[in-house]
Amino acid sequence: MSSDSFEFEEVTLPVGDDVRQGSGAPYMSYKGFLNLLTRFSEEGLPGRFDGSYFGNASGSLVAQVRGSMRFLDLIDEEKHPTDLLKTITEASEDERKQYLKMIFEEKYADALALSKNATAGQLAEVFRDRGLSGATVQKAITFFLGMADDVGVELSPHFKKGRVAASNGGSRKRRAAKTAPAAPTPAPTPHVVEPKVSSVEAQKAAYVNMLMDLATKDNADANSQQTLLDRIEKALGIGAPGAGGGPTDLP
Repeated sequence: MSSDSFEFEEVTLPVGDDVRQGSGAPYMSYKGFLNLLTRFSEEGLPGRFDGSYFGNASGSLVAQVRGSMRFLDLIDEEKHPTDLLKTITEASEDERKQYLKMIFEEKYADALALSKNATAGQLAEVFRDRGLSGATVQKAITFFLGMADDVGVELSPHFKKGRVAASNGGSRKRRAAKTAPAAPTPAPTPHVVEPKVSSVEAQKAAYVNMLMDLATKDNADANSQQTLLDRIEKALGIGAPGAGGGPTDLP
């Protein structure tokens, strides 16, 4: 096969996506894969699928092709065509589909074990369990669905109902954490302004307290207690007007 004629659809993937072809599942274009088999039938197989065979094809395209063929047991670890690939290349179109169906049922046994009404999400989990992540999951599913149609294997009708969200590292799509509603701000406590006590009132209160202490002492005689009580009455303004000084007339 001429390197100049090696042209078919290349799958473009974001940088950082899983490229471990041969271990998870093919994610090249299935139409491109069929075109490749047709070219093999028309032009023959190379002795080895090394870099020179692919000519100016990009490294990612070469990795996708060789990884897909390795996964499907069409080349060995040394990149040589296997007997299976040679048989498929020499077979008729109907026989080729039978061989591809046999490969499909063997390589995708886990996906085919899903129920006939399984969802696209369940199918994606199968491919994530194989170690695929990110955009490669959907690309691998697209190859799987294309091969199923080609070989006549009936799948769940839900598999084609929508694209599966990409997930990194086999994990599910992360959901944004819900922020707890902020607690309501308490209403400000009203500031109570206490009335200022004048210096005169303060002196009067201190004077009355002192007199009360003296009047209640155990050693105070009756005359002294009466005198102190009179002074207390005057300090409180209870006594007769003009009957003596006020709280400022300290003894």
